[in-house]
Amino acid sequence: MPPAEAERLEGILSSLSPESDAILASLAAVTEGLQEKVDPDLALERAGVSPEEYDTVIEEIATRMEEGSDLFATPGETDDPAVLNPDTAREFLELEGQVLLYANDRFDVVPDINTYEDLERASLDTLQPIHRKLYQEENVVEVIEEFIRENPANFSQIQLEQIEAWLNYEVGQFFVVEHLEDGTVFLEPDEPRAYKVTGVYDSYAEALPEETFPVTVTSVVLLPYEGRIVTNGPRLGKIV
Repeated sequence: MPPAEAERLEGILSSLSPESDAILASLAAVTEGLQEKVDPDLALERAGVSPEEYDTVIEEIATRMEEGSDLFATPGETDDPAVLNPDTAREFLELEGQVLLYANDRFDVVPDINTYEDLERASLDTLQPIHRKLYQEENVVEVIEEFIRENPANFSQIQLEQIEAWLNYEVGQFFVVEHLEDGTVFLEPDEPRAYKVTGVYDSYAEALPEETFPVTVTSVVLLPYEGRIVTNGPRLGKIV
C-alpha cells in the first residue's frame, strides 16, 4: 500500500468519533488472533454491537474516505471510476502474470504451465494454487526481490518499481462493507484498517450487492498499483 495512502487511512481510523472508535475496538478484541474465518454477524454479537451501530461506523469511514478522494489516482478514461481502465488492467495482469510464471517455475506448482502463453490460457482456478504459493509469508518477499534482480521478462525500471511496491501487500480475510463511487471499502477485522479497492476488470458493486453487507471474503491479496489498491488477479477471493 502506498505510504501516503496508508497514512491517510490510518489518520481516518485514528480520528473517528469516540463512539465509532469504541465499536471498532470491540470488534478487534473479539477477532484478534483468530485464524479461522470470522462470521460478521457472530463477530457483531460477540462484541455487543448492533448492525445499526456498525452501519454508522462504516458510513463515517466511507464519508471520510470520500472527503480525501483526491489522494487516490483516477483510473483514467473509463465509464466506471471503480475499475481500472483497460490498458492499465492489461498491464497490471501482465506484470502479475510474469511474477506468477516465475513463482511457478521456482516451486513447480502447476507442471503444465511453462511459458507465459500457457499461463494466459490457464483458467483462474488453475492459477489459484500459484497465487497461494507466491503470497505465503515465507515466499513472497524473496520471490519478488529475486524477480526484480533477474528481470526475466525484461521489464522497464518503472515496471519493476511497480512490482517492488507489491512488497507492501496485505493478505487474508476482509469484510466488504461499502461501495463508493470510485472503489469498494474492505475492512480488515483484526486491526481494524480500511482499504479502498479498485476492480481490475469489473466493479465489485456488480458482484457484491450492498444488501448482503457485511460480506466476508477470504484468501484475498491486496496490492498497490499506480496509486490505487487492487486484488491479485481479475477476481475476488472466496466469498463466505
